[in-house]
Amino acid sequence: MTAGVGIAMALKNVSGALDHAIQSMRAFGVTEIAVSDASGDPSVRERFAPVADLITAYFAEPDGGQSHGLDKAFRALRSPVVGWLNHDDFLVRDGADAVLRALETHDVVYGEAEFLNMRGEVVGYHPNVSDDLARLGRENLIAQPSCFFRNALYRDVGGLDYDLHYTMDWDLWIRMAQAGAAIAYTPALLSGVTLDPDAKTARLSLSRAREIQGFLSRSGASLGERTNLIVESMKTALLWKLRGDTPGHPYFTVWAHKHGSRRASAVAEGNRVSVFSLEPVDGEVLVWRRGADQADRAIRVQVANAAAFQPVTLELPFAITDLGRVRFEVG
Repeated sequence: MTAGVGIAMALKNVSGALDHAIQSMRAFGVTEIAVSDASGDPSVRERFAPVADLITAYFAEPDGGQSHGLDKAFRALRSPVVGWLNHDDFLVRDGADAVLRALETHDVVYGEAEFLNMRGEVVGYHPNVSDDLARLGRENLIAQPSCFFRNALYRDVGGLDYDLHYTMDWDLWIRMAQAGAAIAYTPALLSGVTLDPDAKTARLSLSRAREIQGFLSRSGASLGERTNLIVESMKTALLWKLRGDTPGHPYFTVWAHKHGSRRASAVAEGNRVSVFSLEPVDGEVLVWRRGADQADRAIRVQVANAAAFQPVTLELPFAITDLGRVRFEVG
């Protein structure tokens, strides 16, 4: 696939994180940007000056909500491969090549996403991302800023649902899968999110819970499954608020992973690792290390009765110096 990547954005309440998002698009390899700007603030458009040559459509006008604004931007894009960013998302450097290669044989590709605190320090990876697509109807396991798809597919499935405000990305993935799209997961880090405590994801709102309940009811989820996901979404919102101001390390804060029902992120510096779990941990933490021979080796560290939201410090027999060579599993 020789064509580039187009990005849609819908803006209303923006923060300083927008500048990072804008700068990241050129570094990623984005070749086209369409923006729906409902902020009413003329200075927002001025902030796009570094990528003015990439903007093919800019709608400075009210919209009917985020989904409507995004759809308007998507339909202005002409690139065969598209995705979208919120103002607090960003893309990694030189990521477009991996996306375009994957989409030579697939219709949708998604990868990993990292979390940054408000100081720009990495505080973990997105805990929900998984390659287990069989769970897609029960859990949103695709990180929206790390997902790219064929423009034609987006149009074929009808685009975003204007009535959805919290689950519109998940709904889109499911409709793409139901349409027979070939979906591929890549372990590559493609994007990140700044954990802004004022962001929509951090809101513990009744409207959010109702929308998730309604969405799962229509998908045939049981009452237990619906209740569990509501609880999980509340935990995610709480994590967003807590981690947005959590100290991190710009080079060593490396991992979040879901293993069974356990979710955790880990912050590593030298040979000391702090594991921060959304659920109590009582058992083994597996630390996988990829050596120079590219072989994975695991050591097991016992953790006894660690409370949720309380970091547990582990000491490893080696120093962590390479972000891509270490991962953790909490089980």
